[in-house]
Amino acid sequence: MRKLAIMGLSFSGAILLACYLLPGNWLPTAALICVGAGVALLLLRRNWLRGFALAALSCAVGLGCFALHARVTALPARQLDGQTRTIRAQLLRYPEDYGRYVQAEIRLSTEGLPELHAFLYDNSGTLRGAEPGQWLETEVKLARADRKYGESYRANAARNIYLLATAKGEMSFGVREKGPRFWPTELNHHLVGLVRKLFPRDTAAFMRSLLLGDKTELYQDTEQELAMSRAGLMHVVAVSGVQYLFFGFYRIARKPVNSGFFCTRPSECRE
Repeated sequence: MRKLAIMGLSFSGAILLACYLLPGNWLPTAALICVGAGVALLLLRRNWLRGFALAALSCAVGLGCFALHARVTALPARQLDGQTRTIRAQLLRYPEDYGRYVQAEIRLSTEGLPELHAFLYDNSGTLRGAEPGQWLETEVKLARADRKYGESYRANAARNIYLLATAKGEMSFGVREKGPRFWPTELNHHLVGLVRKLFPRDTAAFMRSLLLGDKTELYQDTEQELAMSRAGLMHVVAVSGVQYLFFGFYRIARKPVNSGFFCTRPSECRE
């Protein structure tokens, strides 16, 4: 158990360093240095050095994984920044209507382009009514998703989004692919519709955030978002209804479950 803890903490620490401190071009070298240090410590055959060896090797794996992931996602996205291309893509979620424009999450599937996830922005409203699994073709202007107002912006990468695509021409739609991988987003769409029917317009955005963990509409309501932030209540929607369901189970069975898994009771379950 101690070895797993050492490896997990070392791997997480390496990811943290790669994300916030180390330049991207240093990562392969840093990973090789960690590998060399780990192997050298193992060759010394000292029991008290094994923990340090595991930590070094776990750091190497973390740095290497981060470097490889950046190479196949962020780096190609930066190379496409500012280009205008005709793309073929598949919708992954129902489009969000923001009034002046429509935003949809897509997966590129165009020859010569990496198969990255991207946000597609449509100012004409053509995307309204489109459904997950549908294929489309259009001309877009591409931009990297890790920059906002000239500064680093990591929220999109956390959502597996690496490109922003703004539609510049007419949009043509193809067949819609169906399957189990689209069931979760279809279920979520159905539940969002129920929330809008059951709750008044001025509270539907809050209830959607609270029950489904989707804060899209809440962020659109600037007045409500600011009011909740000033009152210190934004943490209320930090945990979704599904998570509260699990916490409820832990509360009911807190003695055998919480003691065994948490060694204490989580704050959400306290009376």
